[in-house]
Amino acid sequence: MSDDREKPANAAKRKRRSGLFLKDGKYQIYVPGRVGLKQRSSGTGDVALARKIKRMVLELKDRQEWEVLEAVYYGRLKLAELYRDYTSNALDTVKAQLRGIRLADHVDGWVAWVRALGGAVQTAATYRAQVETLITIETQLHELTAPRISQWLTEVPDVTTGTRRKYLYALRSFIGYLQERGLLQYDPSAAVKTPKKNKARLVWHTEDVDKKIVEAAPAEFRALFALIKATGAEVSPAVAMTRGDINLNAGLVHIKGTKNEKRDRHDAIIEPWAIPYLREHCRSLIGNVALWPNLTRYRVYDVHQATCAALGIEDYTLRDARHSWAVRSRKRGESLEAIMAQLGHSSVYMAATIYGKFKPTIEERKERKGAAS
Repeated sequence: MSDDREKPANAAKRKRRSGLFLKDGKYQIYVPGRVGLKQRSSGTGDVALARKIKRMVLELKDRQEWEVLEAVYYGRLKLAELYRDYTSNALDTVKAQLRGIRLADHVDGWVAWVRALGGAVQTAATYRAQVETLITIETQLHELTAPRISQWLTEVPDVTTGTRRKYLYALRSFIGYLQERGLLQYDPSAAVKTPKKNKARLVWHTEDVDKKIVEAAPAEFRALFALIKATGAEVSPAVAMTRGDINLNAGLVHIKGTKNEKRDRHDAIIEPWAIPYLREHCRSLIGNVALWPNLTRYRVYDVHQATCAALGIEDYTLRDARHSWAVRSRKRGESLEAIMAQLGHSSVYMAATIYGKFKPTIEERKERKGAAS
């Protein structure tokens, strides 16, 4: 005797082919966006109503009503809400509501949020400058889509892929703020491929070259350049140092982290040749004041480049001085552990990967041994 009843597995397959299937008692529908399909709940367990909602989705797709479809696709609008307004001929009202949030109105709040989480002033300012290359005064929340973000990253002028990567991270911070405030229920940047890191750059010079640059620099920059070149410090935390960060008698400097003002990083040894520059600079300072209150890292970079150009030194940035210190130390026979500690790396792996090949040659070892004796 045959059983004419449809098996549950066959029923499920048939419903999937029709674009409907049950999940947690609600029918699911695939909603199109301009970059693909996403499964969204119809909000109902009534198959007849779910089919009507599906027909609405197909009709809106044929009409290319991407504004409302992508609001559902990205989670800003529920299918049941869209169907209610669709059947009430209120799509224009829905669109007006979607367009009613100007992103520029939330930038100040986001910057304050970054600072409240411990982000450095310079970090927050850099994030803002990067994100504002995407957001104009009239940019609406519904315009923050994966295709637009991808196009923006591609069109950022005169930057490396590593810098594009930083732009995307800044935008993701802004998106995180919008999500926390309940303005956004999804991350449109999640579908955007993260740009690759820059290839490791390893340009370095001798101590004599660095000393020439320090001497040739304008007077107000000499102590800062000497500090960076004699410690391997990163530029941003060096510019932000206070008088209390430097112990000239002990020849030590405390270097804070670059992303978070509350993060202590490490202590570093100042090579003796830089101490006179720092003593001269600190002589008139009273209290724990900023060492270089009127300098920004951008101005410091520019002056270093101009000084190098005047000396005929090509393709040598102030950040490269960090590599110079590490390579020179390695060639003097310093251990990778000591280099790791000086540069503030969290493990010896990075020091070994980048600087392990710069072992002192036999001639350098003989020269150092002769000097010691």
